[in-house]
Amino acid sequence: MSSSASTAPSNIVASSAAPSLPGATPEVQSAMTYILGNVPWMKFRVCAEPDVQLFKTDAKLQQALAQISQGIATSVAQILTTEFTSQTQALIKSVTPQISTAIVELIQQLIAASAETNCCKAAECTEACPLTASCIPELSGKPCGPITATKPPSLPDLSTARWIWTKEAEGGKKPPIGARPFRKTLTPKVPVDSLIVDITCDDAYSLYVNGYLVGSGRNWGTAQRYRVAFYPTCKLVIAIYGAQDPNVAGLIVSAVTWNSLLPDNPATTFVTDASWKTFANPTFSSKFIKPCFDDSTWDNATVEVAFGEAPWGGVVKPTGYTAQNPALTQLPSGIPDAPKADAATVLTQ
Repeated sequence: MSSSASTAPSNIVASSAAPSLPGATPEVQSAMTYILGNVPWMKFRVCAEPDVQLFKTDAKLQQALAQISQGIATSVAQILTTEFTSQTQALIKSVTPQISTAIVELIQQLIAASAETNCCKAAECTEACPLTASCIPELSGKPCGPITATKPPSLPDLSTARWIWTKEAEGGKKPPIGARPFRKTLTPKVPVDSLIVDITCDDAYSLYVNGYLVGSGRNWGTAQRYRVAFYPTCKLVIAIYGAQDPNVAGLIVSAVTWNSLLPDNPATTFVTDASWKTFANPTFSSKFIKPCFDDSTWDNATVEVAFGEAPWGGVVKPTGYTAQNPALTQLPSGIPDAPKADAATVLTQ
């Protein structure tokens, strides 16, 4: 919004119950009413996780578990009374502690079976990050800017990026035919909701943002540009499925992410470099695209050459946005298809 309250969006109506600010000008009062009433400052999601260790440490849970186990053993013994001897009944009762253990193990198995899904849902919970006071003039000392979707603060530039691959490409070696995963995790200080990515890969790639499919490319000589919108988050994971067949292999990316609701447009830029994580083996999990995936044991990427250098030379930079498109399929040399995922929100303007 501008310094005049009349420039607020027409669908915003100031609440008659809005708190009064003693000494505040009408402009400040209007700004505060609009900001506090309409801007999504932060979102929370409660993610519940079962703790099976409580069965070993909590006395009440242990007592309840013992009662359940005893009841099961007694019921089984009663059922078997007419068919088996007392020795069999004694044997049944003797395994009561084992029933307790089996129940705990069953719970652990159930948790493990759903952990992968649950952890990803938890990882996708929007984290609360402090926004600035830059749009409240008397707090920041700055004029108010529009609280609307803003233009990108800058566009990516592949000239600042490096071609990377796994350690299989060290020393100019030709890596084996196949696909390799790449990940970059960012934790900006303020939540971001927008991303622009320039990307190409020799020979082909599929690009994912926080687990959602953005698009794919097969012509490494011409880079693509994607603009992606998503819910505000303080954790941004870029995952790339890179495939090569055969000879040299390389991936190059330049990107910028920002919050479209902040008038000052604080942006974070990043490029492919040695900080990216990768795995030099074709037996990687397709779940690497998920935000919750643990890449702590992966290698750092191997930097090959700068943009414009041989063997790739001057790749054609993008001038417009590419639409969302499917994951890679029907790759040569028996290379597996790229992971399937829900489509990201990809803008073309």
